[in-house]
Amino acid sequence: MSRIIISLKPQFASLIEERKKNHEFRKKVPKRKPTEIWIYVTRPVAKLAYIAKVGNYIEYPKKIDNFGHGNTDFNAGTKTKYAYPIKSLYKLKKPIPLKELKAKFNFVAPQNFVYVDKYIELKKYLLEEVKEIKKIF
Repeated sequence: MSRIIISLKPQFASLIEERKKNHEFRKKVPKRKPTEIWIYVTRPVAKLAYIAKVGNYIEYPKKIDNFGHGNTDFNAGTKTKYAYPIKSLYKLKKPIPLKELKAKFNFVAPQNFVYVDKYIELKKYLLEEVKEIKKIF
């Protein structure tokens, strides 16, 4: 299983949680296809807050359904080149603030993406110690 961490603006994270955004769009994709995307929500939230299970990316010019924020732009070729279908979403009941992420795990918010394996202690903490996550869908 491959996992990556991405940074998302709060409004896009909210759209995913509300199921109004059903794909995550990226300009670049990792060599190891992720099955999970950990979502760090940028300022003013500044917290690691979600874990999304995703399917294999769709590469433009292949089409996706038009029902979702950004989907028609992707299909028109005006968005980005890759779309990850979001299959399920989990929310940490206690999202981890950036200050704690930096202090405990030497975390730096990624510009594009970073493999979770870069942060071994964070991975261990989230997978073994953080038991309180809520399935959104």
